[in-house]
Amino acid sequence: MKWEARARRLYQNIVRSIPLPMQLVAARAISRAAEKSGMGKGKSEISSTDIVEGIFKTVPTAYRHRIASSLSSMGVDISGYNDSVYVQKQKSDPEALMNTLVRLGRDLDATVNRNSTVRALGAVIDFFGSPVISIQTTTNLNSSRFLSVNFLELMRDHSDDPFSWALKACAVAPVEQAMVSLNDEVRQAFELLGYGIGLDTAAGIFKVWYILSPEPIASFPGLSHLPLAVKKNLRYLRKAGLSRISLIGFDLKNGTLDLYVMIREPACVAPDKYDDLLNDLAFETVSPRLSTQCAGAGMVRFTFSWRSDAVLHVGFTRFHQNRDTMPTQLHPLIKQCVENPVFLNGQNTFLVDTVISKEDIYFGIGNDYEGSLIDEFKNASAGGV
Repeated sequence: MKWEARARRLYQNIVRSIPLPMQLVAARAISRAAEKSGMGKGKSEISSTDIVEGIFKTVPTAYRHRIASSLSSMGVDISGYNDSVYVQKQKSDPEALMNTLVRLGRDLDATVNRNSTVRALGAVIDFFGSPVISIQTTTNLNSSRFLSVNFLELMRDHSDDPFSWALKACAVAPVEQAMVSLNDEVRQAFELLGYGIGLDTAAGIFKVWYILSPEPIASFPGLSHLPLAVKKNLRYLRKAGLSRISLIGFDLKNGTLDLYVMIREPACVAPDKYDDLLNDLAFETVSPRLSTQCAGAGMVRFTFSWRSDAVLHVGFTRFHQNRDTMPTQLHPLIKQCVENPVFLNGQNTFLVDTVISKEDIYFGIGNDYEGSLIDEFKNASAGGV
């Protein structure tokens, strides 16, 4: 679509006012939202009104007061945008979320510890304020089906970091000192754009994520408490062109570390793109069908441990904007989730994770609980490789 000259100037000025690490992500998100607003009104050109609507619909809640001040200083009247639609995302309802988890636990044969989950949900939602949410399960069966609810939030400062908060609140188990020390290093070494927490419905808080301004992998060997396996295998990530890390995940339950790479244009990745990478990491070659599934990933995850010098898992996450594109042929559970109205929660967007280890292959399925998670990931992919 064409843009009015005044709209283009406003867009450029507001993007320049955003902190540098977020500019690329924010520019893409605001542009997409503005064009969506204009097309929804049947307009032929994007106006300043569309830009302002795009700003308030995409900028994280905690950052909107700064954006509002910047717009006011530019002479933009924002009085019409000071309602809950634009300025304040309502807090998630822990009771409604709990009821959803209980019903899914029954439908998917997953364990839901109601008392501990209710307590943890209330604590997490209070800590975050207005996170984006995804409920996820996997085809990997141990004693029972795994069910989790994951929370992510961008651009909000906390007096306590989520890792320390989780250990004091209701984390599943004591963690190794190396993980605690690495958390401190990460917080000092990198600019953090957001946080995440994962809640296992059977055990409690099990995972903490940091969303980074994408960091070159060359900067990671300088972290003294990093698992040796990371340093040993980074060359294979670099060889595959996966040269910037966008998220770090601390798995408190399993004592492992996840590094995530966002892929800017998954549709342009060749079907055999990751075959050489898996071979370099000593994983067995996957079928052509799975190669194609992995090649479309918008995010690639590598799992490491302080007790091994090998990569434990490689996960390939695809984002699906429509359930008609879901690969239900891969496993019956994917089809079961897509057809479950409780799992859908009125949304039509999903993520599917193909997880490959030396022992087996399994799939993770996640919903977009309130319809904003997939857009957040797609916006973040602007800073990917």
